[in-house]
Amino acid sequence: MRQLTKAIQPVGWVAYLVAIATLAGCSRSAPPGKEAGVAKAESSESTPSAASASTSALLSEHRILEHIRISEAGPAWSVTRTEGCPLVFTRQVFGPPDGDDQSQMVGAWQRLTSVLTKAHCNVDRIVRLNVVATTEETLATAFQFLAKVFRPGLEPAVTYVVSPLPLKGVKIGLDAVAVPGEDVDAVNRWEAESPDGLNRTDAAVTPAGGLVFFSGQPDKSPLPQAAANALRGLLETAQALQLSAGDILQLRVFVQPATEAAQVFHEIEKAFSGKAIPPVVYTEWIASAPVEIEMVARLPEKAVEGSAPLRFYNPPGVKPSPTFTRVVLVQTDRLVFLPGLVSREAGPADAQAANIFKQLGDLLGAQGSDWRHLAKATYFVTDKDASSAIDAIRPKFFAPDRPPAASKVTVHGVGWKDRSLSVDMIAVPVGP
Repeated sequence: MRQLTKAIQPVGWVAYLVAIATLAGCSRSAPPGKEAGVAKAESSESTPSAASASTSALLSEHRILEHIRISEAGPAWSVTRTEGCPLVFTRQVFGPPDGDDQSQMVGAWQRLTSVLTKAHCNVDRIVRLNVVATTEETLATAFQFLAKVFRPGLEPAVTYVVSPLPLKGVKIGLDAVAVPGEDVDAVNRWEAESPDGLNRTDAAVTPAGGLVFFSGQPDKSPLPQAAANALRGLLETAQALQLSAGDILQLRVFVQPATEAAQVFHEIEKAFSGKAIPPVVYTEWIASAPVEIEMVARLPEKAVEGSAPLRFYNPPGVKPSPTFTRVVLVQTDRLVFLPGLVSREAGPADAQAANIFKQLGDLLGAQGSDWRHLAKATYFVTDKDASSAIDAIRPKFFAPDRPPAASKVTVHGVGWKDRSLSVDMIAVPVGP
């Protein structure tokens, strides 16, 4: 095990940057009492031989999990990096309905940690956390709560969204990506202990290796047919890439209104009839189509082509877009997760977009990545101006032959006053 501490010039929200690297197992959390901002993620499984090995040997033989804190403002502003790690994708969990904001946040958090415990995880190994709240006031409660539960230096990348949720009386929904404490050699799933009509699986864990990101697939037919059509298209594309239903790790559903989520889940059950159903996450969106569904899957060895870390795929007959790719295959186990970035300053949507993309460029560079190595983007916008600003700025930065898989989602808020858009991203480092 070693601890890496880096300092860089302020970038966007960046006040300082601290990297925590667990090079010998990523398996247990750090003991309390470490200095703020430089907490160690220690492993009791570290061995003298591992500790004395060279850096290059450790990087090739052991898993790495880094939490890179880019602001003292709280858990919203962290970048996380994984290498050689299996990953857990959870379902969306909720707190008890009709409770106040604090009790709902506590309840949702308890359910999330229970799901992670099944997968031999704890909160120190969360890579990305997605927080959906029904109001900005509720989201503020969530932010304050999360600022206390993560130990300094071990905060994940967090994305905040304001949106109605699918269950009556529920105000907060959480889902996460995390690193488990045990290796696996195949995709494993855990059935939900308390099915809520929207999920039958608590989490899926995939072995260390590549992933496949599918852009959101909308359909303008009425529900439930729209959901059936979107799922059929995704599964047909997966099959063309030599992926099976068993490789699918998570579905993200954007639906309007959120109360129609149960209809969508019924179509998911039919699409996966006789097969394991992946965890599902729901967000209400505002769009002309009633539903859009995106997907993440494990990349099986038989689907790997060439040695490039990213492969960009558009199905036959689909005209490539310079701003998003239908499917991006990540052919490396090295991933960089960036949080939901918002502009440092209020202002017109185009100015906000410019500020966010400046931050993105700086953060990508700090992690050894660039605009040609983007795997998955999610753009949350609150109005037409914000949507247009995202459309206008992407061609200025993205390589037109290799843009990321993406979804652009109109929501009710991005969690910050006077901000109308946020962007989160998954990238890979440049090089093998």
